[in-house]
Amino acid sequence: MKQLHIKSRNIISLVIVLIFSISLVHSQITSYPYLEDFESGWGQWSINSVNGITSWQYGIPSGAVISSAASGSNAFVTNLSGNYLDNENGYLLSPVFDFSSLNSPVVQFSLWWNCEYNWDGAVIQYSTDLFTWNNVGSLGGGTNWFNYNAIFSVPGGSSEGWSGRTITGNGSNGWVTVSHPAPELAGLSNVYFRFVFASDGSIFDEGIGFDDFEIYNAYVDIPDSQFEQALIDQGIDTEGTLDGQVLLDDISSILFLSIDNYNITSFEGLQFFTSLLAFSHINNQAATINPIDFSSNSLLEDIS
Repeated sequence: MKQLHIKSRNIISLVIVLIFSISLVHSQITSYPYLEDFESGWGQWSINSVNGITSWQYGIPSGAVISSAASGSNAFVTNLSGNYLDNENGYLLSPVFDFSSLNSPVVQFSLWWNCEYNWDGAVIQYSTDLFTWNNVGSLGGGTNWFNYNAIFSVPGGSSEGWSGRTITGNGSNGWVTVSHPAPELAGLSNVYFRFVFASDGSIFDEGIGFDDFEIYNAYVDIPDSQFEQALIDQGIDTEGTLDGQVLLDDISSILFLSIDNYNITSFEGLQFFTSLLAFSHINNQAATINPIDFSSNSLLEDIS
């Protein structure tokens, strides 16, 4: 009985160590917009396999087809310098994300696919427990999102995903940006992603390149109605309705912003004007203005 007690205690200790180790590897992401370009390393992503067979590698692509990263030098590729394997079922696992602050998250990344059409393919999925996985998005949604719905090798158990090669006219023919809204993830506090590639037992190619993974909110909150009215008046808020929010696409490329003669107490949302070079608010009639963190506006040089 004493030996059994010791073994049980050791097992419990081992489980605690494993859980602690997993939490260290996957530190929770809480700041958005999130961009991982993999230039400083793996960015807490990891390579895994369902069946012990995977050709996923990290580094500088040098294949005959996939010959570069989407940006910078580094990316994840199924074999940096050659072809993927037969019967593989490997995936890239993300760190864990906390979406508590996001009401309209969008998943976006750079993708290159060049694999046997119909038989081999890739898919991206999400999970809140690392056991049950669901596809992000579906065929026909988003931008460049999934191009086939009968992949024989069923990556991640899914027949939908990306499949095809350039020579048969259904590969990506280079890096493309793919994106899809993910409203089902809004408010969730423990979200993982996995990008899965699977192949059958014959005919192979260079496969998949994966780079520049992003998470951002489709909408930015603009709680001050006078600030939003100013954006509407200048044609920046293209929806033209006072609803407390603006599309991120409407503001992310704005270089210069001048908000004059309004009664604005909060410029909350300005931190998402990430391309902003100069900002002025002349003759603002509010007695006080709430402080704002400009640390996300790394290009901002002039405030007046």
